[in-house]
Amino acid sequence: MTKLTSEINTDQQRPDNHTLVFDKYADITYFITDLALPDVFLGRTDFNTPRNIQKQAGTSLDFSDLIVTFIINEDFSTYKFLFYWMQMQKYLTILDASVRAYWEPIIMKVTDNYYGNANLNILTNHKNLNLTIRFFDIFPIGLSSMSFSTKMGSDPVVCDATFSYNRYDFV
Repeated sequence: MTKLTSEINTDQQRPDNHTLVFDKYADITYFITDLALPDVFLGRTDFNTPRNIQKQAGTSLDFSDLIVTFIINEDFSTYKFLFYWMQMQKYLTILDASVRAYWEPIIMKVTDNYYGNANLNILTNHKNLNLTIRFFDIFPIGLSSMSFSTKMGSDPVVCDATFSYNRYDFV
């Protein structure tokens, strides 16, 4: 008689195994310290019948914003990239010429009309790729403040970034 067995991986996901990388500009990797996979809403519609109201599934998916906390690297390029991307969406003409000359080609390389795609990579505990969640037509809409501390043993400097996007999918 054949014995039925089920192998289930019971290892817990470590909290430091997440990175965010934008297409066409993999030079900057965002090491994520905190994130929640955004909400997805299908919604519903009500259909009136002579006897009652029937509920039906909605017609489109709505995605909430992606909010990630990432570690600021030593040269601040992780922060500056998003900061100038946000500025270029609105204020391209008033940026300092030297700033615009440096960042505009990089941001335009990443994005198409200031929108881009990004991969949220979830790694195994051995740092191998486990799962990729792809965000389509993503763009930054917010950066939080940064707290600098000189206390011994203090945590790295982090920042929250909020992104809007059209959809995400599991790759």
